Amino acid sequence: MAYGYVNSDFENISGSSSVYTFPSGAPAAGQLDIVTIAVVGSAPAGPPSGWSAGSSRLDTGFPLSVNTYYRFALGTEGSAVTLPNTAGGQVCWSRWAGAAARDTGGQAGYGTSNATQAVSTPALAHSGELSVAHVWAIDFGGSGVMTSPVWSAGYTGELVSVLNAGTHGGLVAYNPSAGTAAETPSVTWTGVMNDSVITVDTFTPAAAAGAAYPFPVITRYGGLH
Repeated sequence: MAYGYVNSDFENISGSSSVYTFPSGAPAAGQLDIVTIAVVGSAPAGPPSGWSAGSSRLDTGFPLSVNTYYRFALGTEGSAVTLPNTAGGQVCWSRWAGAAARDTGGQAGYGTSNATQAVSTPALAHSGELSVAHVWAIDFGGSGVMTSPVWSAGYTGELVSVLNAGTHGGLVAYNPSAGTAAETPSVTWTGVMNDSVITVDTFTPAAAAGAAYPFPVITRYGGLH
C-alpha cells in the first residue's frame, strides 16, 4: 500500500481551548489527521469533537500529559480544529493519505538528553500498516538543541522543530511498511533536551478495510464463493 505524507507542524497552544489552523488547509475526504497535545499539567478534557483517542501518557509526578487524537476526514471539515487544553502547551500535527483505520499504538517517556525511549506496541493486525511517531521534548533551562535526528530502522523523519528559544522540540516520522511484528521506534538527535515523550499509532491500509468479497458470489455454475 502506498501512503501519502501530506504535511506536519509543531506549534504552541494556550488557554482552556485553542483553535489550531492546519497549515495545509482543510483535509480531503479520506485523509488522516493526527494531533498530539502535550501539556505540563492535567490531561486535556477528551478528544476534539469528531476525533478519536489514540496513544496517551500521563506522568502524575511531573505532571505531564501527552495525548494523541486522530480523525479520518469526510471531506466536509474545515481548515481548523478546536483543541481541548487546560494549561497551555504544544501541538504536533501530521496529515496522511491511504490509511483506513487505527490498529494499535504505544508510548514511552523519560528519554535521555538526546534520545527517546523505545516504544513497544502490541503486534499489528496487518502487514503494510502505516506507523506514525510523534515526539515532544522539553529543556527546562530554555536552551535546548535538537538537530539532525536519526530514527530507528524503517522510519523516515519528516519534521524537526524547536520552539520558545529552545524550551520545546517536536519530531514526526513514519514507517509505511509496519507489521505484523510489534513496532519499536526510537530516535536520537544532536544536542540536549532534558526529557521527551514518544507516541506511536499504527493504521491499516485502505485495502485492508474490508474483505475482498464482502458478499457471496454466485457463479454461472451455481456455486458460492
